[in-house]
Amino acid sequence: MGDQVSGLDPALRAELHELTASLCKALNDSKRLMLIYALADGSRSVGELCAMLETTQPNVSQHLAMLRERGVVDATRRGTSIFYSLRYPRLVEAIDVLRGVMAEEAGRRQGLVAKQ
Repeated sequence: MGDQVSGLDPALRAELHELTASLCKALNDSKRLMLIYALADGSRSVGELCAMLETTQPNVSQHLAMLRERGVVDATRRGTSIFYSLRYPRLVEAIDVLRGVMAEEAGRRQGLVAKQ
């Protein structure tokens, strides 16, 4: 990916960096990460998401608005309900990679604590 980015026009490269930073900001909340994982198996209504996360509708709606604004989720109206789905399901794989890195870091830190 780095080689693909380096070959881009500087303005496009800057825009890509800005979009990436914006996505990272969207992922910077545990509830939003839980929403992404809840949507990994397919679209769900706000009510379903509230039940899965055991939180209120205003809270879920606020997080979904942020994810929608950042291009992470899409919303589709079906009757009186709105269903949300991941725009890019591969995002779950990317988050899994980050989780793996953090698990390694936690293990490293645990090892340091045990040595002291």
